[in-house]
Amino acid sequence: ALIACLVFHEYGHIRAMKYFGMKTKGIYLIPFLGGAAVTDEKINTRWQDVAISMMGPCFGLFLSVILILLYEVTGAPILAGLAVFNALLNLFNLLPVLPLDGGHVLKSISFSMNSTLGIVLCVAAAGGGIILSYSLGLYLFSFLLGVGSLEILMEWRTRHNSHLLPLDRYGQIFSGVWYAVLVSSLIAIIWYFGTTGDEAMRMPLKILQS
Repeated sequence: ALIACLVFHEYGHIRAMKYFGMKTKGIYLIPFLGGAAVTDEKINTRWQDVAISMMGPCFGLFLSVILILLYEVTGAPILAGLAVFNALLNLFNLLPVLPLDGGHVLKSISFSMNSTLGIVLCVAAAGGGIILSYSLGLYLFSFLLGVGSLEILMEWRTRHNSHLLPLDRYGQIFSGVWYAVLVSSLIAIIWYFGTTGDEAMRMPLKILQS
C-alpha cells in the first residue's frame, strides 16, 4: 500500500511533465531510496522546476485527503494509517535538501532572487520554519530544515551559472506560499492523527519529535 502511495506521488511529477510537453520515460522504483519520474528532456525555466517538483507532494496530499474521507465513511483504521504515513512520506520529500522536491523548490526561489535582500528573506523564512518546528516539538524536522537551508545558501553563490529562466517576483511569492501551505497541510494531518489516533498512527508524529 505504501508503494502504491509512492507511485501516486511520482505520477504527480509525470502529469506535470506532460503538461509542459515533456516526453516521459516512466516511473522507476529504487529499493530503500524511493522512486523517480524520469524524462530525457531538460527543464528550461525555474517555474517548470517548481511546478514539476510540487505536483508530486500535491498528489500525495490529495491522496491523504481521499484516504481520510474514506476512513470517515468506513471507519477502517488502515485507511487512516495510510493517510498519515503517506503525509509523512510527502512531508520528508519537501525538506529543502537536494535532490528532494523541497530542495528544488527552495533553490528555484532563492536562485531567482538577484539581490542580497532576496536570499536574506529566503533564509529568514527558513529560520522561521525551524523555530516554529522546534516550538512544536518537531525536532527532527527542524534539524533537517536547517541542514537543507545551509545547502541552499551555499549553492546560491553559483546561481548565475544556471541556464534556467528565473522566476519573476510574482512567481517567487506564489511558489513560496504554495510550498508553505502544502507543508502546513501535511503537518496538520500528521499532528491530528498523532494526538487522536491509536498507537500506530502516532508513530509519524513521534518520528518528527525524535
